[in-house]
Amino acid sequence: MKELICGKLSRILIWLVIKLISFFPLVLIREKIFIFFFPSFIIKRTKGGKQLFSNIKAVFPWAKDEKKLLLFAKKNFYHQTIIFIETLKIIANPSIKVKIEGFDELSKNMKRAEKGSNPPLIFSGHIGNWEYLGHLCAMACNHKFYALAKPVSSILGENFLKWLREKLKINILWTGKNNFQREMIRTMRNKNWVAFLMDQKPFDRVGPKVNFFNRQTEFVAGPAKMAIRFKSPVVSAFCIRKAPFHYKIISSSLNFDYEKEETVEDITQCFAKQIECIIKEHPEQWCWTYKRWKNLT
Repeated sequence: MKELICGKLSRILIWLVIKLISFFPLVLIREKIFIFFFPSFIIKRTKGGKQLFSNIKAVFPWAKDEKKLLLFAKKNFYHQTIIFIETLKIIANPSIKVKIEGFDELSKNMKRAEKGSNPPLIFSGHIGNWEYLGHLCAMACNHKFYALAKPVSSILGENFLKWLREKLKINILWTGKNNFQREMIRTMRNKNWVAFLMDQKPFDRVGPKVNFFNRQTEFVAGPAKMAIRFKSPVVSAFCIRKAPFHYKIISSSLNFDYEKEETVEDITQCFAKQIECIIKEHPEQWCWTYKRWKNLT
């Protein structure tokens, strides 16, 4: 009974937040205004802000300059905020015109992958608007589109994610369920798409170690293992914000010679390299607040 009441209250709260955001004028959070007014102490004192500082310092030499580092951090928080708000506005107001570059190329890559007899895979990272990318992928392909999602500890968070992906026409495969592996394999055997966001650290940091920003970094093994098992055609895709309600999809088809015994490490390294290249081109749009590397000061 308690869970039922909490579930209903969380859905009401989500509805209220969406309604408020749908009327919120984006002009009030232009990048320069956001950077000027955003309190520096929120970045310097919060767990996410401190982690962002550590990650950036580990990757970019210029981050030793505290002023440049703080400016970059504010830009990063701005992009995360504005992309979240724009996504909700797009859902709440279907009449909003969204400019998409690269959709035809994405559709061509996905439909080419669907032509064969092997189930296709697609991967991305937490950069740009990855949730809206899922929606565009679902629109670009002919088969059903599924994306993995980690379990959410709160009822509010879980209901919000369910609502968001339902509105974006993305089917969810919950990684925390006991039957997750069977569900994923069944989904692939039906030749449906399975999408992985694979730039977070794996559970207990158990996974193939590959070169990522010149550091030996653990990645999840699942995407490469599934690709090898099913000899899957693989597509990479990223959705980068260019301007208000203007996004560019960067996608490509990856060809692996499974007959030459491609290893999980080889394929994972290829995936990691693709993600790294996109991050280097658009570093302000990656989610730097994850604890991606160990032993950073």
